This record gives sequence, C-alpha cells and structure tokens, in this order.
Amino acid sequence: RLDVHGPRLESVLGPSTLHSNQPFSYRLAVAPEDSRPTRFALLQWKYAENHLRIPLGIDATSGHGVIMGIGPSAEVELADSVDGTFYLESDQGRPGPGIPITYEQADADDPEEAYLSVLSAYLGSTLTVEIFDRDGEHLLATGGDDALVTLWNIDSGHRLRTLSGHSAAVTSMAASRDGGRLASGSGDHTVRIWDSRSGALLATLGEHRDVVTGTAFSPDGQRLATGSWDGTVRVYDTAMLAAVKTLEIGQRISMVEISSDGAFLAVAAGTMFQRGQLSVWSMADWSLRFAVELDREVTALNISATADRVAAAVGRGQVYVWDAVSGGLLAAMQGGPADTIPRLGFWPGLPRYLGGLTLTGTMFIWDTESGRLQSQKRTRLWLTSADFASDGTRLALGDSRGVVRLIAMPTTLL
Repeated sequence: RLDVHGPRLESVLGPSTLHSNQPFSYRLAVAPEDSRPTRFALLQWKYAENHLRIPLGIDATSGHGVIMGIGPSAEVELADSVDGTFYLESDQGRPGPGIPITYEQADADDPEEAYLSVLSAYLGSTLTVEIFDRDGEHLLATGGDDALVTLWNIDSGHRLRTLSGHSAAVTSMAASRDGGRLASGSGDHTVRIWDSRSGALLATLGEHRDVVTGTAFSPDGQRLATGSWDGTVRVYDTAMLAAVKTLEIGQRISMVEISSDGAFLAVAAGTMFQRGQLSVWSMADWSLRFAVELDREVTALNISATADRVAAAVGRGQVYVWDAVSGGLLAAMQGGPADTIPRLGFWPGLPRYLGGLTLTGTMFIWDTESGRLQSQKRTRLWLTSADFASDGTRLALGDSRGVVRLIAMPTTLL
C-alpha cells in the first residue's frame, strides 16, 4: 500500500515516446531526506494493474539515480497511450507517493519526441507555473488546486520548499525580476507575497472580492499589479504594501502584464463565450492608451521584450498583435489551431515570432510579419498553464492531471 510519508520522488526524466521492443531509460531524482545508496523503483501501469520492480542505485550526494535498459515486456503491452506511475520503495518495500508518467507509442518513421521532465504531481489541476532566475539558479514555481506554492530547482529537479497559507486554489503567480519575491493569487480572493529564499510570508493583500487571476511585478519591483474576477485591477506599492491605483474594468480580469520598461500595464478581460476587452494603460499618469472591444473573452496576453507590441489570444484560437502606443492592429494569425489558447509568448531574440499553446496540447509558432503559421506540434496533453523561460530555451507545462513537465525548446522549431 502507498505510504504518504514514505520515500518521495522529486522528478522523473525520460522519453515521452518509445518504439515497440526498444529499450529506454529513466533518470529519477529523490527527495534529499530519502537519499540512500540503493532503492527499488516500482513502475505501476494504470491499466491491467501490471507493474515492474527495478533496482535503483541512488547517489547519496545528488539524490539522482538512473534506470537503464528497460524495454517493453510480455506483461506490458503498449497501446497508443499508456499511463503509469513511478514510485520509490522503502527498505521494507512500501512505496511512497508516486509521479504519473505517460508513454506514447511512436511511429518508427517519426522523429523522437523531446524528453519531458516531470517535476510535480497534485491531487488536482496545476493552474499556474512561473519560471524565473535567482542568484544564478533556474527556478520554477507551481501552484494549483492543492492551495500550495511549490518552488523547484529545474536543473536538479529537486523541490526547494513548499509555501502554505492560501485556503483555496493558487490561480496566478509572478516573480520579481531579481527572483527574491514571489506573488501568488488565489481563489481565496487574496494575494500573498513570499520571500523566495526563506519561504517567509511577507504580506497578504486582501482587497479583491473574487478569484485573483492575474499578478505582475514592475521591472524595478516597486509595483505589483493584480487582477480579479471582481472586475478590478489593483496596483500596489510593494514597500508600503498599499494600493496606489484601482482600475475599474467592469469585466472579469483574466490576465495582467507590465511591460519590460515599466511604462504601461496591459489588462485582458472577458467572460467565457461572451464579449471581451484588451486595455493598455500608462503607469506614469494612469491614462488609457487604448482599449479594444472584442467579440470573445481574452484568454492569453503577452508584451514583447521591446515593449512596443501587445499580443492577445481571443476566444477559440484567434490571435492578434497591436502596436502598444497607437493601438493599431499589426497582425492577425491565419490558419491557427481552433482551440482556447491559455499562453502566448514572443520568442526571445526573434521578436517576429510568437509562440503559443492550446488547452488540448498543441504548441505553435506564428510568424507575425507574414501572418502564417511557422510551426505546429501536438503534445497530447490537456494543458492548464504554461510559462516560457526568459531566454526561450525551456517551457514549463502544467496539465489537468496535476503534472508539471519541463521541455527543452530547440531553436530548430523555427
């Protein structure tokens, strides 16, 4: 039986696809307190209750172990998609909490899929993820239905700390540019500000009257913008921890973004299957730069690193780019996926390209100058959240099963 207090896996790195009768390997990271030279890893297949028990040698310093040469056996027949769970067993043979994995049966003529790193598992959906850097470390914050914020080192795969305090799902997150502070918005109507190094709770902001769906720090860290289903955006002075401006938008806020130069704030709003709005505000005097009324809700929002363009996804798969100063429409995507898009991002170093993800797992890259789809790829995941690393080399994906995967993003996709 499972032991909730038993040895805990922190991450699993291995192939997402495999060919019939082809060996493959997995790299597992173990919680530091559970690191011992030798353990057993138990691979439990969810269908037909098949399982494999594999010896696992663990480096006591790094907490990493490698399982080599596992191949499909007579007791594990691969279907088009097979769900399983990896557990780490104690010396008494009791498996601790597991991490779900998924294999896809690959066509021998198709190229290998990118490796996926599984960093977390919840009892519900992973609703928000945030990649950021701090003191030379590459970190990931995750939040979801369990009302916790969890910090990970994405190079080692180890969990650094878990932050508790929210009483409802964590629905949005933002890190300050130096990575020292993390803001989390929640279904409990509050925003909490954390010290990412110590895990200390620095402040609780409770002025919103509904779910907090957007959080964004200014580049200098002196302002924090929060948006809520209550139809308001509140901008706080992070030193005084007091609201300095409240914007009455009048529609449910889905996302807020502050430009890289701190000059303006973009607000996405709307209700599912109803009309939406994109508005852009000057943070110097809070004048409205421009507002666009749309026939559907805005589901994703991003500002280019050059702070001159704003991109938004609308309804089911409509994507537009506006000039951030004049509000003039610059581009509209043609032939994109007809599905809800929860995340957009301008490609670092290649600003003409805009990347996005759909709820049903399609990753796409759009050339905003030609208006054409440059690349499209299915991941076969049901996505609820995503975030791009600032250098564009990594992508974190949260899905509806509570799993967070980290994908390396090669420039060859372009």
